This record gives sequence, structure tokens and C-alpha cells, in this order.
Amino acid sequence: MVNWVRYAEGFPTDSQPCSAALEGLNETLADVSVLLGNGFTPSEADAVVFSAVHSSVVWILLHARFRSCFAFLILCNL
Repeated sequence: MVNWVRYAEGFPTDSQPCSAALEGLNETLADVSVLLGNGFTPSEADAVVFSAVHSSVVWILLHARFRSCFAFLILCNL
């Protein structure tokens, strides 16, 4: 648990390191459903890490959405 709290506390906010950190987290979660424990019940570690990465993931998704909408407007000459 302590390692995941440290991970969350040190989660980067700059885009480049944030992307690398999210890729690493994705690799960690590739074969499991939760960070600690067995099964599908989220642990305290899952909640801590989720709270640390949530805003970054939302920003990435919004940025991708904006870029796709902007590209559509350019293609349509709007």
C-alpha cells in the first residue's frame, strides 16, 4: 500500500512524464483487475492511485477530443 501512495504522491503533471507513468500503470494493470488483493474489489491503493491519475486521464481524453473536432472543422472548411 505504501508504494502505491508514494506512486500517487509523485505522479507527474507534465504531459511527457505523465504519459510514461500512465503507460507503466497500464502495463501493471494488464493482467490484474485491482492493484492490491485478488478478485475485482478495489482496494485503498486503487482509490489513491485513481485520485492521482484521474485529472490527467480526463485532460488527455479532452485534448484528443478537441483535436479530432478541430481536424473535422478544418476538413469541412468551417
